[in-house]
Amino acid sequence: VGMFGLAPVLGRVVDAVGRRPAMTLGLVVVATGALGLALGPTLSTVLPSIFLVGAGWNIAYLAGTALVADATTPHERASALGALDLGGLVGAAITTVLAPAVLDVAGLGPLVVAAAVVALVPAGILFNAGRLAPASP
Repeated sequence: VGMFGLAPVLGRVVDAVGRRPAMTLGLVVVATGALGLALGPTLSTVLPSIFLVGAGWNIAYLAGTALVADATTPHERASALGALDLGGLVGAAITTVLAPAVLDVAGLGPLVVAAAVVALVPAGILFNAGRLAPASP
């Protein structure tokens, strides 16, 4: 539900708040959900945490897709969006292979902190880029 079910609603949110702020928000929501997993393995902590990860991913994905679509011409849009999807899938594949090894060696705490950092670093960059950008006329 978090990843796909709310896409029509979250797409309107992305349009309302803007692409970069929405992407920043989505990444912060992903990090919050990831850190929530450290609260314990009970359904009452895992379910909302995974929902937040999915919803945050959805917001960031919609905003990123919209940014790429906005920045490309119709002729190059399909290739650019395909490359974006390929990059995301390669990243997911790599982390799917690495995460169990990290979990086995270091445990859940370092894994969720690493996931949060991976989300918060680009969120910080986007946030600061928005603050430093010149005001539009």
